[in-house]
Amino acid sequence: MFPIIQSSVMNQRPDGKIFISYASEDSEVASQVCSFLEDHQISCWIAPRDILPGKDYAEAIIEGIDECRFMVLIFSSWANESPHILREVERAVNKKKCLIPFRIENVEPTKSLQYYIGVPHWLNAFPLATENYLDRLLSVIHEYQKAEEQNREPERIFTPTPGNMEKKTVPGTKRKIPAAAIFIPLVVIILAVVLIGYPLLAGIPPAGPDAAAALPEGNGGLQNTTSIPSPTTAPTSKTPVFPVYADQVIDMEVSGDYVYNRGNIISITGHNYATNKTYLYLTGTGSSEGIRLDNPNISVEQGNEESFTVALVKEDNTWVYTWDTSTSGLPTDMYMIVASADPLPYSLRVFKGYDEQKILLKAPYIPPTLDPKHSGYSDSSSDSSDSGSGAGF
Repeated sequence: MFPIIQSSVMNQRPDGKIFISYASEDSEVASQVCSFLEDHQISCWIAPRDILPGKDYAEAIIEGIDECRFMVLIFSSWANESPHILREVERAVNKKKCLIPFRIENVEPTKSLQYYIGVPHWLNAFPLATENYLDRLLSVIHEYQKAEEQNREPERIFTPTPGNMEKKTVPGTKRKIPAAAIFIPLVVIILAVVLIGYPLLAGIPPAGPDAAAALPEGNGGLQNTTSIPSPTTAPTSKTPVFPVYADQVIDMEVSGDYVYNRGNIISITGHNYATNKTYLYLTGTGSSEGIRLDNPNISVEQGNEESFTVALVKEDNTWVYTWDTSTSGLPTDMYMIVASADPLPYSLRVFKGYDEQKILLKAPYIPPTLDPKHSGYSDSSSDSSDSGSGAGF
């Protein structure tokens, strides 16, 4: 039986911020996490406590996920094998909820879960007892909440990459010029004036073995000053600045029912309100960072536009890409199509600056054939056992 949780925020369920996802075998840990967070004024939604008597269980889970801003996943070997956990995680990701995996065992996620939680940093809660890691979980939640509040600011900073030098304006947003972009060039100009202008005005001869030849007698030390070499400024290293979007700036629609035979033509459409190009790629088994749709042998690289499949954005902010899967050579597997406003791999994707859609790519369909000598024999390639992972909630 699930332990009863007493808390000062028990009546705050309708506006709960944290959805706690867990396998029934881990109910004790889930109860411990819930009590700790609520003791620190963070309300939680947890089943079965927050499901009203007589309410449909699946419907209540959906509503609970939709109401919350974050999901804390109590990840263990039990959760790893639970189809209900997979559906809850899938729902949270599709609803753009912030997912925080709280791993209480040293186990790797199944392939299905890797599509959703393979990239974020794990919050490991072992080998010590769980209570030793609850303070860290609380600080992580606070960090995500602070980041979410900052993302609501109307200003936006863009990454200085060739793909987004010319930005399309999103209504209600302004482009912010970093102070460093003004200060650093000003300092360089002042230093150049001091290093070049002062020797000229003071009559100081140029340094080097040819200094005597540069200053003939009787010229007051000012002749051939054009031979003075200009000082060179050592290149300064720059830390990449990732874009911050106040609103969702890109969306994507994939034609069909998301289950395709290799050889199908897939139409991918959407909107992009931030940049002039949409960067497309796939993630999946062995390619967590991303590969090109039209050439899976090429892995995407940050800022390298040629490593992405690119769809040009039209004046009405729409874009279209037609993917012929017959030339992909991809094996039968689950994949994630990612559309990004910036040329960034999956681990560097920007909140509200990307959209994604899971698909199942199957082997080409071969119709059943009959052998004249052995009637009733059919080609096993038409076996329907190769199906998707199943629909979530």
